[in-house]
Amino acid sequence: MPLYEFVCEQHGTWEMIAAHTVEALPCPDCGEDSKRIFSLCARTTAHWGDSDWGINGRYDAGLGQRVFSRGHQDRLLRQRGLVRESDLGGDKFVEDYKTKAYAERDRLDKVSQTYTDNLKKYGGDKMKAVVDTFPAHEMLAQSDTITSTGV
Repeated sequence: MPLYEFVCEQHGTWEMIAAHTVEALPCPDCGEDSKRIFSLCARTTAHWGDSDWGINGRYDAGLGQRVFSRGHQDRLLRQRGLVRESDLGGDKFVEDYKTKAYAERDRLDKVSQTYTDNLKKYGGDKMKAVVDTFPAHEMLAQSDTITSTGV
């Protein structure tokens, strides 16, 4: 049977194990009828997890398993060598990275197309196509940037 809380007008609240159908019981101090009241459940986040996680946790598709709290999720991430997206510079990290990667891919596609066009223009002469596609002043500027940034 569950533990219920009762209130007596003279003596305050007291607890008693009772059947769920019992609405009133005599006060153990004065014998007057005490009414059953609804009390709040204890929150034990240390045992049940964070409030958003529930008692049984939740399935994390990124980790491929059930996690029970943010701390548990952090431990699993560290064990697997993973990092939260928010720790990488904000919520838009992946979108920003993809945008930069797509822009770089488009730039390289243009360079490749220019080289192909130059090969046709010079009748298959690779040296002339390379010189025309990759001007020396641009390559030197790019070389200086790579040297100064270490990238």
